[in-house]
Amino acid sequence: MVVMAAIGFGAWPLIARYASLGGSATALLISLGTLFPVVIGLKFLPFAHAQMPIRAILIGLLAGAVNGAGFLAYSRIISNRDLDFSVYVPIMVLLSMFVTTAGSVILFGEKISLDKVIGLILMLLSIYFLSR
Repeated sequence: MVVMAAIGFGAWPLIARYASLGGSATALLISLGTLFPVVIGLKFLPFAHAQMPIRAILIGLLAGAVNGAGFLAYSRIISNRDLDFSVYVPIMVLLSMFVTTAGSVILFGEKISLDKVIGLILMLLSIYFLSR
């Protein structure tokens, strides 16, 4: 699953940029294209929608809104031919990993090991070198 997710998340920006659409059009078409596998997945995966508390629904909607805002920004980045694709996309991915790691420690109390600290430092160094 990890490899499939990595290939999917690594390939779709390349395909979207190859289409040469604007940011909003790219976001709309990618969203519509995403809907198909999600609907198919819901048919085959267990989904207990009747048992979801309102708090979980609201938090899920908030996550969707945050994702949508990030997705629109990401779509603008990958659609902009003036930006160096091989620089900005990896920087965005590294920053999102940094946000996820820091958020996991803050929100879920995950332990931060020396290895994680080293990994975070290496991510920041990668961003520095990619942006030069």
